[in-house]
Amino acid sequence: MLLAVVLAAPSLLVGVLSDGPSAGRVLQGGLVLLAVACLAAVWMWRRGARLDREQDERGRLILRKTAVFTCLVAAVAIQTYWAWDFAAKGNAGDDSFWLLAVFWGAFAGAYVYNNLRT
Repeated sequence: MLLAVVLAAPSLLVGVLSDGPSAGRVLQGGLVLLAVACLAAVWMWRRGARLDREQDERGRLILRKTAVFTCLVAAVAIQTYWAWDFAAKGNAGDDSFWLLAVFWGAFAGAYVYNNLRT
């Protein structure tokens, strides 16, 4: 639930703070994501004890593999977007470069943090 709220927060903030012509659509997307997350949280809360019993020791392994796969897909998508934007606009398309830099910076920071922590 917390992850979904974190993912919905940028859309909600941009939708509220932006004066762009599509800000309303961005806000709607954030609200839909938040609503789905709330429904999932209520469903898990109601079935919490049963879900805990059904969870086995493979849960962490499955979650880790899913996170790694998702990170790889995001990396490919972001780098493809940056390359496409750069090919079309050259240095004028460097806005997407900062998206790429934030992604890889976050990855490097998380790696260093987790490496020092363990």
